[in-house]
Formats: sequence, C-alpha cells, structure tokens
Amino acid sequence: MYFLGIGGPREPVDDRAGLHAEQERGTVSLHRLVRGLDRAGLLDRPLALKVLTADGLPLGDDDALRPAAAGLIGYCEVAAKEFPQLTAACLDVRGGELDAAAAALVHEPARAKVHAVSLRGGVRRVRALEAVEPAAAPTRFRERGVYLVIGGLGVLGRDTARYLARAHRARLVLVGRAALDERRRADLTALQELGAEVSYVPCDAGDPAALRQVIDETKERFGALHGVIHSAMVLVDKPIRELSEAELRTALDAKADTVWSMFRALRGERPDFVLLYSSAVTLEGNHGQAGYAAGCHVADAWALAAARTAPYPVRTVNWGYWHAAGDAHRERVLDRFAAAGIRPISAAEGMAAVERALSGPLPQTLVVKADPKILTGLGVDPDAMLKAQPHRPAPIRPP
Repeated sequence: MYFLGIGGPREPVDDRAGLHAEQERGTVSLHRLVRGLDRAGLLDRPLALKVLTADGLPLGDDDALRPAAAGLIGYCEVAAKEFPQLTAACLDVRGGELDAAAAALVHEPARAKVHAVSLRGGVRRVRALEAVEPAAAPTRFRERGVYLVIGGLGVLGRDTARYLARAHRARLVLVGRAALDERRRADLTALQELGAEVSYVPCDAGDPAALRQVIDETKERFGALHGVIHSAMVLVDKPIRELSEAELRTALDAKADTVWSMFRALRGERPDFVLLYSSAVTLEGNHGQAGYAAGCHVADAWALAAARTAPYPVRTVNWGYWHAAGDAHRERVLDRFAAAGIRPISAAEGMAAVERALSGPLPQTLVVKADPKILTGLGVDPDAMLKAQPHRPAPIRPP
C-alpha cells in the first residue's frame, strides 16, 4: 500500500486556512486511509504501508522545507507500533527529484519500527543521535527579563515560570487557552510569591493576530520582550483505532498551528531567543499519541524553517518524560514508561538542561532519562560523546 504525500503548493503557507489544507492533504488523509484499512480488516494480517513525502527532511539550508510533510512521519511511527501486523516506511525526497522517487519507494524496506529516510541526490540517509557534553556558558536569561510563555500554566510551562520567577525574578506573560479560574489564580499568586511580576492572558495562540496583540501589550506594559517559550500542547491519549478526525486535529493543531502562529506574530521582533518545547515522541512514536507525534514533527520543522532567517536564536528541546506534577493522567502514562525503563525528568533537571540548551550552539537537543537499552533503541551510540566547544552567546542587548 502506497501513500503519496507530495501534493500542495510549493510556496510557504501564509495563512491558517492554508495550514489546515496542507494537514488535510497529508496527516488527516493518511489517518482516513489507516482507519479504513482497519475497518476492512486489512490490518489484521501482514500489510506494508509506504509513505512518500517531499521536502519534509531538508538536508541543508538551501533545501526547500514543507513542515506539513513531516507530520506524516510522526503518524506512521505511531501506526506501525499500534498495529502489530503493519510494517511501514517513510521516504522523504526533494520536491525537484520526484522522478526517481517512485522506484526508490518501491525498494525501500517496510519495517515494524519506522525510521524516516531522507533521499537526496541518490544518497540515502537516516537520522542518528550522539550524546553531547555541553560546555559551560553564561545564561541567556536576564535578571528581571520579560518572557512570554505560551502554554504557561501547563505542567512544563508552569515549572519554567517558577524557575524564571525564583532564579531571575522575571516579568512573565503567560498565555493559555482557558479563562482565568481559581486554580490558575493560585498559580499566579505562587509565582508572585517566588519573585515574579506575572499576568495571564487567555488567547488562541494559533491565531497570529491575537498573539501579536499579546506581544504588543507585553511591550507596552514592560517596555521589552526578551524571550518567547512555546510550551503549548494537547495530549490526546487514544489509539488510532478509536481516534476521531476531530481528536487528531486537536492534538495536531495544538502544536503545529501555535508554533507557526508564534513565528508569524514575531515578525519584526528581535528577542534574545525563541525556545520550543517539543518531545522525544518525534524519535520514538508512542502508542496512543498519533496526533501529538505528528504535531511535534510539524512544529520542529517550523522551528527549523524559522531559524534560517530569524534575527534571533531558535532552539528546540525534545523532552523525554517530564514529571507528572500531580496530574493523574500523566501519572498513568509515566507509570507505563517507567516499567519500560524511561524515567521522569524533574523540574530542576529540566531547567538545568534548558540553561545549557539556550546557551549552547546546538539548534535542537534531546533531553531524556532512560536505561541504556532505551537509548540504543533511539539510535544513540553509547560509545560516542560529542564535547560542545565553549560558546559565547551574542551579547544581550539592553532593554
């Protein structure tokens, strides 16, 4: 079975309707195919699914990049895990090299564990991971800096806000989908007691005009915007067999729409950095997280695209499993992973990793706590260690 995810406009998407149209042609259409195959009983016996994408895994800055194509890879990684009889292959090519792609896709082996493959100029490549020992470097956070945190009262966002309040007495603007309620007010009070000046803004972060308004109001109130942290997510923990299209879109859009919107809203701005919180699910698709995996792949690609031209550093951290912070649903998920050898990351460990990721030169970092067998399964060479060279971030501009 072949799925060709190569259609759509070659020009970058410039509006939300176009973004959703790309997702419909790609990830949502593949979901319909897989659900149809399942209903027909075709996934109860061996079946190979091969997916062709174009410009989803650029080799260099000169390669075209279509972030929506990357979502198909994340979806396939999860599908191959959830259906034991299904094997899959994902092959990404340059949009200008489609003539040779069909034959290459036919010969690409389908596997139970999907590894995205890049084919450029006839050369086949797969992504590899190497451990890195970060060099010491000054913090990128300013004392009393002004930081916008999208998804700022989720588990990761709240821990980040607490750290910025305690360690840097930051001025914080936290963005979320929901209205301010008693629990959120208590969170804001706690942040103030830690040393922050903080406000919460309900906002559709997938709407660049709404997010731009928040940015303008932040600058009007504080006189500057020093950094933006994207921590928004919706985790729909449901297997593909039960996952509706609406639920798929919810998880996908929560990451893909809001990251695209963030970079659109920041046009003309020069913060010290933009930091995207993504997930290790982009390396190892998890059961029940097809929409989230697809969304994180797309978000990572948008960050990669923005980093090419943005007048500020863009960093992506792909997290392993963050501690549950008392959330019952996260506790259940983490219990499952702990049994497999994956351990939760504490807030202190996570913030130490954030400091190193922001201060260092690497555009993308995986942060995970796991047994050696898990790391080997992710593709980490246990005998290789990169030592990052000392890196001095660009001087911080005055407010």
